Amino acid sequence: MKKVPFYHKFIELMVEGDYTDSSYSSSGGQKNYYSAIWFSAVPSTIDIGMKVEVWSVGGEVADSYPQQGKTERVAVISNTEIEGSQLLAAEAVKKAISSLEIGEDSFSVVKEVQFDPTASLWTVSVLNEKRDKIIPIQIPDRK
Repeated sequence: MKKVPFYHKFIELMVEGDYTDSSYSSSGGQKNYYSAIWFSAVPSTIDIGMKVEVWSVGGEVADSYPQQGKTERVAVISNTEIEGSQLLAAEAVKKAISSLEIGEDSFSVVKEVQFDPTASLWTVSVLNEKRDKIIPIQIPDRK
């Protein structure tokens, strides 16, 4: 199995890095808190599953959860091609996320993306909505 860098861009929401165990759990909130920014005006060339870097207009984001900002510029960091696979990692992530039933006010956190060339199978591991359980989603490696 080949471990692939995971991708954070989902529609217009970007989730950054690993979680922090914040004090939200003590007040009944989620234990695994992820820094997230909701960007508006994302170019149509940016798709679910892509790993991107985003600049907000004036460097400003609203102090809320998730934070909110207007997109000034977006750069695709990578679109990893894995030797022996038909799909790009971003395509496997998009298929996995598309298979989930996600509430309008929630987002998925991709923990890990792996490709098994022997089985021609991608495994995209995402957290459930409560962020307390990892759900492995298997995606056949075909376009």
